[in-house]
Amino acid sequence: MDSAKEKELARSPNQNRKILIGQSAVFWGKAQKGFRTHKKSGVILLTVLGLILLMSAMVVQFLSVTTDDIRFKSQVYEENDLRDQAYQALEVSLAAIAEINEIDKGLFSPTQGWDNPLQYAQWTPPVYYKIEAKVSDETGKLPLNTKENYLDRFLEENEVASYQIQEVINEFNEWTSAERQQQELEDKERETAMSRKGGQKGGNQPNALEKKQDKGSDMASKDEVAGGENPKKRVIFSDDTKIQDFSEFLSMEQSRAVFYDEEKRQPRDLYWKLKETYSLYNNGTVNINTAPESVRDILKKVVNLDIQTVENFLYPTDLSGEVKTDTFHFYSKKEEVPGNELSNGSNKIALFDVQSHLLLVSITVSRGPVSFLLEALVGLEEKSNTQRDTGSVPSKPTNVTQAQSASRTKSQSKKSLASTDYPFKIIRLTENSFI
Repeated sequence: MDSAKEKELARSPNQNRKILIGQSAVFWGKAQKGFRTHKKSGVILLTVLGLILLMSAMVVQFLSVTTDDIRFKSQVYEENDLRDQAYQALEVSLAAIAEINEIDKGLFSPTQGWDNPLQYAQWTPPVYYKIEAKVSDETGKLPLNTKENYLDRFLEENEVASYQIQEVINEFNEWTSAERQQQELEDKERETAMSRKGGQKGGNQPNALEKKQDKGSDMASKDEVAGGENPKKRVIFSDDTKIQDFSEFLSMEQSRAVFYDEEKRQPRDLYWKLKETYSLYNNGTVNINTAPESVRDILKKVVNLDIQTVENFLYPTDLSGEVKTDTFHFYSKKEEVPGNELSNGSNKIALFDVQSHLLLVSITVSRGPVSFLLEALVGLEEKSNTQRDTGSVPSKPTNVTQAQSASRTKSQSKKSLASTDYPFKIIRLTENSFI
């Protein structure tokens, strides 16, 4: 040990310098070798990342090309499934309504159970499907497409200026005139003939009526959606009526001033009340049992209708003034309605009735974010007075409790709905998909 220290001390400075240089060379040699190894690993890592980036770009490009096609095909298949379910639900709904009509000898009020036919039929939708059925009575509204539509009374009731009322009535009569409809028919025939010959419509000069019609169409083009009408609605078949859609009121210049708010860019409340009061399809009497307040207000001015007595019977209240929900009242005979004569007392009233003969059945089928709407306007076949007055129709105003309604539903549930003979005529059928 001592000899080693003595040897180290005995070394000259030059010898020590050589030893240090040799050790440094060994250290730097090892360092350079490690650097070359790390440099090689970094190149490999960058190459792998570049390949991953390239593959990601290729996958994104592939998905962007095929996504639209996949989405289209999936929507078509799912829409067909929803459509099938909607038509099945419509069949069940019509069967339930027909059964109620057969048991009660008529459809008088939604309190009979026909406003929610799927619940009445105790029908359960398939798994993963949400199906709703709603039935509204078009008979409870005033007919719009008739000579006596009392549109002036409606506008008066809602405090529209008298000069505006006259302008709206005149414009409405012109809009629904036979001459205008004949002109529209001739225009369509001419356009069809020109399209077959490869002609262009621009070569003809439009007449004054066409200019007015085009102007109205431009104004209503965006307002139809604002007015609650969906542009995707598809009409399968329907009977023609003079006014096809309430949005036509937004296409008429004078009517637009009354029913549309230009500042807010949306229809006024009066427009929605118009849709609540009038029906585009009912051309007959009004069911007093389902008529809304706006309709009853007009009826009491047109006929000697004791509206207060009618409302007290249809909507009885308890001591606190709340409408009772455990008992439902409705008239089953027209003669039971107080004040059922014309204002001049000359004839029996022909404006209102107590039965529903025109129903709008709306079926909504949903599965996840996809929905499908099916609407059917069905007309009830008329029966003779002898058939109406026989059977279970009472001779005085009818009171139906919830317990009685539930008992009737349970007792009739065993009857096959499929075997029911539907007393309906489908007048209008529309499909409206929200995909």
